[in-house]
Amino acid sequence: VVANTYTQSQADVLLAAKSPLASPVFTGNVGIGGSPSEKLTVNGSIDLPTVNTFIKGGGHNVLQVDAAKTYLYGGTGGVQFRTADNASALVDITNTGNVGIGVVPETSSSGHTSFAVGGHWWNANKKLIGKGCKYRR
Repeated sequence: VVANTYTQSQADVLLAAKSPLASPVFTGNVGIGGSPSEKLTVNGSIDLPTVNTFIKGGGHNVLQVDAAKTYLYGGTGGVQFRTADNASALVDITNTGNVGIGVVPETSSSGHTSFAVGGHWWNANKKLIGKGCKYRR
């Protein structure tokens, strides 16, 4: 099969009829620098050159870059780092600042911030103080 040959202006007209260049809408998967395997597949880096640039998801900011730091935002329950197969949580940080590594962080009854590591508690000298303990500040 021989493909049709178009001039640049003809190609522009055909592309414009498919999707407006200013705000294109695609119905399938889109690939940048490679074949798409998901709704958007980027083979290479994504540059966020402007200070206070955001990546959004689920109706809120997920990632922000500014001149000094990179910020990771969680949902209303906080931020969670999960295993590669999404089977379980590795680190859980609640919106109140409680942190759990290998366990779900608990809220201290005194309202203080809690830090739990697999249900074990260590002191500053890396000595195991107790099992089933949590650090509460």
